[in-house]
Amino acid sequence: MARKTPTLDLTPELPEVVSRDFNLFYRPEAEPEIAGMKEFTASLDNFVNGAGSAMVIASTVKEKKVNSAQAVKDYAENKIKFRDAVKSGQIDKTANPFYLEKYKELSLNEYASEFNSVLVKRYGDLDVKTDITEGSFDNFYQDTLKKFVADKGLGTFEALDLEKGFFKETSNYRASLEAQHQQTQLELFKTKFNEKVKNRVVGIVQKYKDYKLDPTVDGDATNIYELIANDINTEIKSLIEVGDNGRDVIDTAFAGLAEYVTVATDIEFAKKLIRNVPKFLTGGTDTVENIGRIKVKQEELYNALIESAEEKKKKENDFITTSQTSERLNTYNYLESQKNNPDFNLEEYKNDPRRSNQEIIAINQFKEDSKIKGAKEDDFNVIVEIEELLSERKFLEAHDLVSQAFRNGDITPTTKNNYHNTRIASSRDFKDHPLFNSVRPVNEGLKSLDSILASNASGGDKMKASNSKIYIQDKLYLWIQENQNDPKYQGKSYLLQKDFEKEYLSILQDLKNFTDVGDSLFGKGVGTDGSGTVVENIDAQITKKKTKANESKLSAQQIADMTIDLDKLNSADFQSKYKMTKEQFAKITGVKQK
Repeated sequence: MARKTPTLDLTPELPEVVSRDFNLFYRPEAEPEIAGMKEFTASLDNFVNGAGSAMVIASTVKEKKVNSAQAVKDYAENKIKFRDAVKSGQIDKTANPFYLEKYKELSLNEYASEFNSVLVKRYGDLDVKTDITEGSFDNFYQDTLKKFVADKGLGTFEALDLEKGFFKETSNYRASLEAQHQQTQLELFKTKFNEKVKNRVVGIVQKYKDYKLDPTVDGDATNIYELIANDINTEIKSLIEVGDNGRDVIDTAFAGLAEYVTVATDIEFAKKLIRNVPKFLTGGTDTVENIGRIKVKQEELYNALIESAEEKKKKENDFITTSQTSERLNTYNYLESQKNNPDFNLEEYKNDPRRSNQEIIAINQFKEDSKIKGAKEDDFNVIVEIEELLSERKFLEAHDLVSQAFRNGDITPTTKNNYHNTRIASSRDFKDHPLFNSVRPVNEGLKSLDSILASNASGGDKMKASNSKIYIQDKLYLWIQENQNDPKYQGKSYLLQKDFEKEYLSILQDLKNFTDVGDSLFGKGVGTDGSGTVVENIDAQITKKKTKANESKLSAQQIADMTIDLDKLNSADFQSKYKMTKEQFAKITGVKQK
């Protein structure tokens, strides 16, 4: 059967107890004796009967000190509760009373510390600090204390032992938490009060926002900003009358206006609101708009609204541009895929009434481009122009320039197809990917190439810088596309950034070791030999020089060993062991798998 909350059976003649927590369980029914009188009487009686000489009294005090000290020592060693120590026979019920008294006090002190931990945790769990109802803290505290006393069976201790070792301690904990609670409540009340004031201001703005649409109102003769200000002035006056600080009230009311304009979707109305309402708001002997701190905030909000309007317009334009770019690129690429399809009729496709303007533009470009054979090599200056447009996110302009350059004989068919099929779309989708900003070596490496392109460096160095940038970006775009959704990176952005950096450094190392980028860039240079794209040409250089490097390092014994393993190992194990594929080995040595 569960123990009920204990009732401390204290007789009226016991001394008065002053701790708040003790009085939650007991309130005296009769006038208590003067504190200390009983002990004094006993001492006097001992003295009268011959036991109260100065030596005996001194001996008693000494005995209490010695035994109390021993109790502290034993308690620290035993770390068990008083009742358990008695029950196990470690302490004799008839032991020295001073020793028992101190041991019980220490046990109850520990219970008090445990209670404080329970109290603080429960205070947080129940979110008592937000409860502003009358008596909420007292009710919470009493319930917590009574439950703890019952759960721990503290009713088995004597009432005065509880007062001395437990209730006096818990009362101190209560006083500390209660003071903290009251301060938190004041701050919370002020915050909630200010929120209500701001909400009231927002409500007033919403009330008059569409006032001119009311057919019963003469819209031309109505200044809604003055109406809004009049209602807000009424609120300010009523708040000051009930004792609130005038400065704080004005600031809070203006904060309500700020809150409205900060989240407003109708930016033009918000701009007019923040410009006009302060003209009619009164603050002391002047209008609010002439108060220095308000004027500063007013300008900040207005400028923020202008920036917001520009950002909104930019986003709308970016969305339109992105949609148009996708439509044009997809159409052009589709036509490329149908070039050798005998059943595809370009004119019928163009004359379909469902074709959009962007699709028509792509069709006309494709038709014009199809008539041109293209150049045998790229004009570096044209490539730089195309890349500048991509860096400025002018994708449609870049697409048009690629077609025009191809028709003018400035770029090869391979370069034209690469831009139309891959690079423009990749730049659109990945150029502003967060990885390019968050991984410092990548960000700084690409900026260094941009610096060369913007400098007075020689044309050769600029070409190498441009080619290197294109190569690095395309490789990284491909890596992002293939890896960013890999489950191993989910929730582990640091790992994604780390591997992205490794990929960049690997690409950079290949450029340094296996191409002729030039001393001005990485210590060696990037050439443009080959008939493929920049990326394809550089890949070809890297493969060629890696093969030569591996070939020069192979001894006769290694070739013999590798020849044996050529038939014994599968391709993956062979490559892992020798750092080259079977095909590369065959190309180096002329030895092929049987």
